[in-house]
Amino acid sequence: NLTRHSTLKNLHYTRMNVKLDLNDTINMIVLSSIFKKKESEMRRIVLLFALFTVSLFPASFVHPLDFKGTDQEKNNVIAYIKEDVKKRYTEINMDDPITLRMMEKKNLEAFKLLTKAKNRKILDRVIKTYCEIDMCDYMTIEMMYRKELEASKKNLKW
Repeated sequence: NLTRHSTLKNLHYTRMNVKLDLNDTINMIVLSSIFKKKESEMRRIVLLFALFTVSLFPASFVHPLDFKGTDQEKNNVIAYIKEDVKKRYTEINMDDPITLRMMEKKNLEAFKLLTKAKNRKILDRVIKTYCEIDMCDYMTIEMMYRKELEASKKNLKW
């Protein structure tokens, strides 16, 4: 049991880079002892379990200037926008389909504009600032990027 637990723990922390809670780890240990599987078979089960649970984690933010336009990246952007819009508008009881589709469309348009941003330094600063305060939607980032870019070109005059 100690060997199996150590193996699962090592797999958990080093190979899979997937956050499994203690109950998931305990369940895998119990399954291991119930079915008396060989370690190699158990590794396959853990790997399959991890691959299954990865799809349950929320989509992650895609930096517009790192976007290459692959189908996978497009799907990631759309998944992120859908999850983010749903979360934000459900919190304020505006999660009707019309509002959600409209805001998803606006976010996608903002993302596309941001892929053409000329000043990465300003964009990175805006992303950092607004994502840290949970305003990590592309509409806000695009609007603030434009404002920051305009401000960077102005000087105080008498």
